[in-house]
Amino acid sequence: MTQKELGIASGLNESTVRNYELGNRSPDEDTIFEIANALEISPYVLSTPNPVSAASSLQFLFAIEKTLELTPTVIDDKVYLEVSSDLDVDDKTVAPLNNLKRMLSHCATMYEKFTNNEIDEDTYLL
Repeated sequence: MTQKELGIASGLNESTVRNYELGNRSPDEDTIFEIANALEISPYVLSTPNPVSAASSLQFLFAIEKTLELTPTVIDDKVYLEVSSDLDVDDKTVAPLNNLKRMLSHCATMYEKFTNNEIDEDTYLL
């Protein structure tokens, strides 16, 4: 679908659609809904996630699952993110997974320090 076709289907100008695509402007929630309807997709696909809400947190998890093929797994009533055994590991996959592993390891270290009162909440949340 072209920008012009999307504009017609969603009631927007072609230039408005172009500006959204380029990141020059951001659509409001109603506009996201109209664009999503025109594309026949969920508006959550087009929304910018906000990790404060449960729905947006799930959106982040779905994005992680899709891009890094990590799936939630429950073991002994604890939820873990597991790397798919079907994962075709190549350079495009390894770098993001290594970065995520490094960041999660740092997060776990900081959480442990916070729960052991070695750092305060402000330092933990940085």
